[in-house]
Amino acid sequence: MRWPVVLFAMEEERKPFLDLCRRCGIRTERPGRRHARVVLGGRAWDVALTGAGEAAALRCLSRLEPSEIVHAGFAGALRPDLSVGDTARIVSVRKGPEVLEVPRSRFASGMSHLAPARLVTAPAPLGASDKRLMHSHDAGDLVDMESHAVLACALEEGIPYTGLRIVSDALDDELPEAVLEAWDGEGFRRSWIFRRALTRWGLAGELLELRRRCKKVAEMLAEHLLALLTAQGSAHEKTSE
Repeated sequence: MRWPVVLFAMEEERKPFLDLCRRCGIRTERPGRRHARVVLGGRAWDVALTGAGEAAALRCLSRLEPSEIVHAGFAGALRPDLSVGDTARIVSVRKGPEVLEVPRSRFASGMSHLAPARLVTAPAPLGASDKRLMHSHDAGDLVDMESHAVLACALEEGIPYTGLRIVSDALDDELPEAVLEAWDGEGFRRSWIFRRALTRWGLAGELLELRRRCKKVAEMLAEHLLALLTAQGSAHEKTSE
């Protein structure tokens, strides 16, 4: 059976959403390690982890075969006026010269208060200098590593798509060097980062600060997302009555 799905790239993005659902008394199931399921407004949603990068996202989608996609998560800012914690609705996704337009979402009314954003999908995590270069070319407003592949799949298969992103790092914010170096083209070598942190105390502090920041913005994203899905579920129930 095909289910609507909420996609996150990383557990750091997904866990606060599932925790919030439980605190609100929303039934949560765990069919598998990378997949959970929540019931919102009488409708079941898979809540899945794609992994980082486009290749991982495509593998995840091939297993899920979703009936609808809500794609949520972190993004880096490519404009100086965007701050950590700003949340946006995605209206287009660029990869190189190709730009994909996001069709009107059925959640459009619930996201009308959010600023529209043009998203760029990059092949690797970006440092501040790379983000500033993208800004100088007006490449887009935000950057991530998965959305182009997910949106392209949704458009090809005729699957409804909604993109919701929260700024996790501002234009001039620098990710720890070890995080940038840990990307191997398929994912982050987390054990490698951990080993580096054991020998570099300064890095350990940077990673803890990054973790605190990510936890805070993920909790903010969870609130936006739950409000959106819950309101839509309630509206759907009233329409059905």
